[in-house]
Amino acid sequence: AAQSLGIPTFIHESNAVPGLVTRLLSRKCTRVFLGHEESKQYLKKLANTVVTGNPMRAEFEVVDRERARKSLGISEDEIYVLSFGGSGGSEKLNEAILAIMQSYPSTLKIKHNHACGEKYYNKIRDLSPRTGLTVMPYIENISEHMCAADIVISRCGAMTLTELAAVGAASILIPSPNVTDNHQYKNAKILADRGCALMIEEKDLTCDMLLSKIMALAKNRATRKKLSRAIKKLANTSAADRIASQIEKAAQKSRG
Repeated sequence: AAQSLGIPTFIHESNAVPGLVTRLLSRKCTRVFLGHEESKQYLKKLANTVVTGNPMRAEFEVVDRERARKSLGISEDEIYVLSFGGSGGSEKLNEAILAIMQSYPSTLKIKHNHACGEKYYNKIRDLSPRTGLTVMPYIENISEHMCAADIVISRCGAMTLTELAAVGAASILIPSPNVTDNHQYKNAKILADRGCALMIEEKDLTCDMLLSKIMALAKNRATRKKLSRAIKKLANTSAADRIASQIEKAAQKSRG
């Protein structure tokens, strides 16, 4: 309706592969903001596209690793693993994580917090096997936990990956197959292909496979640092400012 009335319109596409709405409306938009350079190949009109990155909450820009670990009670000689399956949780990921918690060698000084989702919590809350391995329904201060973590295991929504890049998290990505156009896999593959993260497709997910990747990272600080530096290069803290500036310019032009 706005386009038919000549009102400036804007779309932001956070995923690597633009969705149907973006593809349909982008040709008449004033600007199409993209989270990824790779998204351009899926759009027919490129003159109005601007790669801005994805805007994110300011808290991810200011969290300090040392302060976060101190706040969460994590000592420097502990390996902190953080895992979550999105706000709703993931049954397949929950099963794998609980099996892993029971498989950690007792000699490994590890702390692991897993957000399982509200609907799964009552069923599995008492199954974590030892102190330091904790299952919770949801993590409110996720930015603090991400920043403190040595290893993050997560799904691959666009904003989650943006936040992981902001804190430079060494990550194991498990894309959900239950999303439109399999976009989480495509999001994760960009990072995996660039050497910014490890990836396991859910169809291949087993406790043994995931545990082997966790242990490989836990025992190799250099590999964790390499992944952290690589994903940190993708961080873009100016996305919100760039988008706001583009909209302001269009508004001024429209009024003039």
